[in-house]
Amino acid sequence: MRLFCRKLLAVVSAACVVGFGHGVAVAQTADADVDSAVVEAEVLAEASLEDFDTSVFDEDGPFAPWGLPTPPGAEDYEVNQVAEEDLNPQGLDEWHPTQDPKDHLVPGQMRSDREEIPAGYSKEEADQAEIREAQLANPNGAAFRARPGCGVYWPPHLEVCGLIKEKYDSIGGPTSFLLLPKTNELTNPDGVGKRTEFINGYIYWHPRTGAHTVSIPADSVWIRHGREQGFLGYPLSDDIAQGDEWYRQDFEGGHIYTHNVPVLPTQASIQGAIFDKWQSIGAQSSRLGYPISDELVTPDGRGRYNVFEHGMMYWTPETGAHAVYGPMLLLWGAKGFERSQWGYPSGDPVLSPDAPVVIKQNFERGELDLYHEIEAAGTVIVDGKPISALLVLFFGKDSLGTSSSHVIPGGTTLRASECVLPDSTQPQYGGVTIPAEYDYWACNEGYRSRVNFGRHDFCTRSPDSFVIWRPINTVVPALPGLVELKGPCSRHDMCMDEADAVGTGYGPCNAKFWGLIAKVCANVFLLQPGNNLECLGRSEAYFLAVTYVHRNHL
Repeated sequence: MRLFCRKLLAVVSAACVVGFGHGVAVAQTADADVDSAVVEAEVLAEASLEDFDTSVFDEDGPFAPWGLPTPPGAEDYEVNQVAEEDLNPQGLDEWHPTQDPKDHLVPGQMRSDREEIPAGYSKEEADQAEIREAQLANPNGAAFRARPGCGVYWPPHLEVCGLIKEKYDSIGGPTSFLLLPKTNELTNPDGVGKRTEFINGYIYWHPRTGAHTVSIPADSVWIRHGREQGFLGYPLSDDIAQGDEWYRQDFEGGHIYTHNVPVLPTQASIQGAIFDKWQSIGAQSSRLGYPISDELVTPDGRGRYNVFEHGMMYWTPETGAHAVYGPMLLLWGAKGFERSQWGYPSGDPVLSPDAPVVIKQNFERGELDLYHEIEAAGTVIVDGKPISALLVLFFGKDSLGTSSSHVIPGGTTLRASECVLPDSTQPQYGGVTIPAEYDYWACNEGYRSRVNFGRHDFCTRSPDSFVIWRPINTVVPALPGLVELKGPCSRHDMCMDEADAVGTGYGPCNAKFWGLIAKVCANVFLLQPGNNLECLGRSEAYFLAVTYVHRNHL
């Protein structure tokens, strides 16, 4: 879920002004008593939100591009330490051994005299390489002075040997991503392992693990942990493609995940209990997605955590490893993470019985119930409509997803009111239309005096639409995608009306509601899986705000 809220109380105050300012075209009631009650609710909301630390949502935070708050101590973390040109390097288009190499310098007849020398190499070096090729091709020659199993890859005169050479040849030699060698074979500090450095990476060998490539992105993580001398040890595999330019490399003591794309590239390590728990819940197919940070230490020295694309996982010796994500993470983070009144998570997220949305979670000092927190935070008025104050916290009031405090003259970019049924056949409705028989109340004078007045205003306690703004792939720049949830919300209202008529609960209505939201997200972002996930993430907060009002009838 993406959020943009740097100055919450300023945003709340601005929302109140927008709701009641003169000359603003919004849907409002003429009932003075209701207005007074709403004002009191706003004051309560502002007071109850004073202890939220909105600095964790700073747009300059390392995890802000993923819509995640910054944990204490992680303010200077770098998710990417690799230059763009090193993310997906390419080998030579074509390479072949020198044909009939000369074993001594023959002016005008060397390979360098008939072929262009690749940039970065001199003619002298290329000629030395050819001579060495000839010597290696004739091991019985008097000039041969090398151990068996070595090769030279023109134009550098450096030798690649043994099992490292076998590995290099098996992946294409100079036509592979490694390109050409930069060193001869070197002995590692342990006195046992060997390595050869190439232009775009390494091949490491140890008798315990074999020979494996290490790319520049993976090495950026490995080197900061001490390479083979650190806890990761030697590599057990090459990069293993996971899809969508994600790669995994296994090491003796953990794993490295890299995302080699120009937009939001990442490199991260993960190991131990957090990795095991992540695997048990589905790894990258889980709600968390891929890791985008190393395992980090909390300021108290007690906990460990990894940041993922869509959440975090925390571990302590006493509580074990547990994921925190969605609105639960945003609220817990704004309250101070492990420094909050709840402490570390001690249980896994508890989902709604009707949808894959977290409603509560156990922490070491008590349960965090999101319905309770929504009630405690109260509402604010945005564009004439009561909106859950926590949604203002989660999203800010700018639905374009840029600056949370951006207010346009005469209104706000977060539009919440509607006076007539709009054309719901537009693409942003995702194929979920507003039924023609839907009775929209919010433009009727005194509608808040009706029974269930909050029901027929489309998305109760929520804005009716929002915009996802992020890159849709590695080539196309950031494009906005408008998401209208009036269709699912109106159908949810009508479903609850029917449930009231027959005396059943709202659980089935809530399940259908989430299914329709998922349909909208999937259709609006049909070819944009990242945006589809973000749409669902935002919609979790909608589901909570809407169903909170009716939670006693589930």
